[in-house]
Amino acid sequence: MITFRELPNAFGSLIGISPKEPILDLEKYFKPRSYAIQAFTDFEAHFKLGSITIPSLQEVVTMEHFVQLHDQVDALATARNTNTNDEYFTGLKITIGSVGDKLKLFYQTVFMDDLSKTPPMVRGTIRNLDSDFYEYDSKGFRIVKTTDVSDCQQEYQSKIGIIHIQGGQYEPFFRGTNWYNDTESVIFSFQEIYRLYQVNFQEQYGVSDYSEKLEIHNSTEYRGQRPREERYKHGLMIIDHGGDPLLGFGPNPGDAANLVHMCPPSTDCEQVGYYYI
Repeated sequence: MITFRELPNAFGSLIGISPKEPILDLEKYFKPRSYAIQAFTDFEAHFKLGSITIPSLQEVVTMEHFVQLHDQVDALATARNTNTNDEYFTGLKITIGSVGDKLKLFYQTVFMDDLSKTPPMVRGTIRNLDSDFYEYDSKGFRIVKTTDVSDCQQEYQSKIGIIHIQGGQYEPFFRGTNWYNDTESVIFSFQEIYRLYQVNFQEQYGVSDYSEKLEIHNSTEYRGQRPREERYKHGLMIIDHGGDPLLGFGPNPGDAANLVHMCPPSTDCEQVGYYYI
């Protein structure tokens, strides 16, 4: 199987992604099935919505619907970065909310530009944070009111119970801008989504279109800035639909880059950093 590091050479460029996007180094974030299953199991053991245990599987999204969102934000990023040497990344910000006894995800398209490179890292400022919010059903993404998102976010934060430390008890949501505060939203780069699809469908099975599906799962990340300061945090993971979990995404301690950026530690995720090739 072609590895993530080999994909740019194998495909000439990352299919669907602008050549103005530096290729991210996704190799180090490859996670085996055992890692994903443990993250799903830990989530169900450490998070409750009121008295309800939350299943890990949250959403099943057809790839062509992801592509439609990407094309919208890529056009905005291209319009802002018109010089030949301008580079940017495109991404998807996902805000966590709830309605009744179910979690609900809300999506915004974002892009990161004004890139600064200090190998092996590249960092960018996030744009388009005032863009429309979307919710998803089998027909695609549709716009929702910002007030509805805010209401669902507040409901989630008031009802969620989290066992933050091993052997601890359920505690309320801790809101703030420090590393130990609970997750309000996450950002995936579109490169991750495209590359996951290519590896699992286009390269492995010869799928030539975007008709297959990806799953978004609730998961846990157990992280901290120092030993013995780790806490369970609400993460999200994307895998291929109906197959083995192949990728896990979550935060690294402090300001180290990772391919999903969790908010907090920064309230609006003003900047994101990645390893690049």
